[in-house]
Amino acid sequence: DIYVNGQRLLTITDQDAQVQGDNDPQKTARRLIQSLEQDLRRAKQERQSPYLLRQGAVAAGVFFGVIICSWSVRRWQKRLQSRTAPAATKSPTDSVTTQLTQQQNQNLQEARRRLFQATQALIWGGGTLISLSLFPYTRIIPVWILSVLKIPLFKVPLLFGIVALGTYVAIRLSYVLIDRFTTVLANNSLLGVQDSYVRLQLRVITISSVTKGIATFSGIGIGTLLALSTLGVNLAPLLAGAGLIGVG
Repeated sequence: DIYVNGQRLLTITDQDAQVQGDNDPQKTARRLIQSLEQDLRRAKQERQSPYLLRQGAVAAGVFFGVIICSWSVRRWQKRLQSRTAPAATKSPTDSVTTQLTQQQNQNLQEARRRLFQATQALIWGGGTLISLSLFPYTRIIPVWILSVLKIPLFKVPLLFGIVALGTYVAIRLSYVLIDRFTTVLANNSLLGVQDSYVRLQLRVITISSVTKGIATFSGIGIGTLLALSTLGVNLAPLLAGAGLIGVG
């Protein structure tokens, strides 16, 4: 039996000793008593005023670092937004490329916006968890949050949210590449030199729309497979069925 302040805390049995790799319960109890004494001394020390003041200073430094990082990310985002200004229209052909350039800038800004929002959430969330883990009275909160995220009821939406965000950003970036590719086609007159402006515009819009539709469908499919794979779903039957549908 192990006693703390004259009260029995627990009893070490032979099965407890075997789980710890010992054949002697007395040896296991002595090692556990030594560990409990060290932990209780450390817990008492952590609740003293000098320790709390020192941890408060560390938490203030962490909070200041979070503010600096958040401000730097915000400033970087504004600087990138100021660089993507739409070009002026000079001719009918330039209006086609201008429209593609504007779409490219919009998609690029949307992808950056989502990435910056995720970065801000990570900065503030990580700083908050670090600050809470510094104090003995709030140290249980990060542990509770991490344990809750391991529950399937909360783990599944979190994984799907992360995959959905990555898929959305990847699709937006693919739109940027498609608009850039079609802009090159329009500028180099590779879609037909003899075509009028209306036909050129329709052809550029058609190529851009169809390619974006393919990219969207592919991105959603790949994102769905990644989400299912993170949940441990066997993808072999799904891929086989998709292959049969593709052949059909």
